[in-house]
Amino acid sequence: MIGLVNMILKVEDITKKYKKKCALDRISLSFEEGICGLIGPNGSGKSTLLGVLCGAVKPDDGKIIMDDKIVTNMPVDYRNMIRVLYQKPPLIPDYTVKQTMEYGGILYGIEKTDLKMQTEVLLEKVGLSDCLHMKTMSLSGGMKQRLAIAQMLLGEAKILLFDEPTAGLDILERLRFKKIIENLKKDHIIIFSTHIYSDLEDLADRIVILENGKCSHDTKVADIGQTTIQDYVEKGLETGKW
Repeated sequence: MIGLVNMILKVEDITKKYKKKCALDRISLSFEEGICGLIGPNGSGKSTLLGVLCGAVKPDDGKIIMDDKIVTNMPVDYRNMIRVLYQKPPLIPDYTVKQTMEYGGILYGIEKTDLKMQTEVLLEKVGLSDCLHMKTMSLSGGMKQRLAIAQMLLGEAKILLFDEPTAGLDILERLRFKKIIENLKKDHIIIFSTHIYSDLEDLADRIVILENGKCSHDTKVADIGQTTIQDYVEKGLETGKW
């Protein structure tokens, strides 16, 4: 069983090519508990990196390592702890909130008694306790994202990957989303890919910047100083100097 204390997730020399384009060029990074903001222009490799980490994309070369165990081939214990949330979560329109959580329980192999308890706790955490019998098609965009978070936290989730999760949400829903994620940072590895830099303010512990499939910058947010993340990143991308 992969350890859950002081978790360390690594990628070493990960390479992925699509025909003539190199989406990831020997990327090596390490992630620990907390929130890492993944930033970069369109086509920089952000989504491909998240895809590699969750098994949706098979790398051409390199390794994924979880707590000193190579997991590139996606063993069951690693798959059980990793979850992904995209801009548009794949919720079933005709399912109610309750049925959506039950479906998650099937996906993650959770016993019915445990599922009932987890559902109550998680829906309370995301502010959807009163929406059990609402169909997902009737939920707002922000409510759908909150439901998707509740579903992804079922079971042994310890590694959370977010790919542009707040795009299209209004300011209030983005703030709610940030608050939920902030409360998860102490005991989860969270990688948050976004082009909305303000979503990372007062949230991210670290930012990693990708350009042309390579890591061009990796720094702790605490080391940025008084400038905003947006100003820091935009200046660095323009000048190449950090």
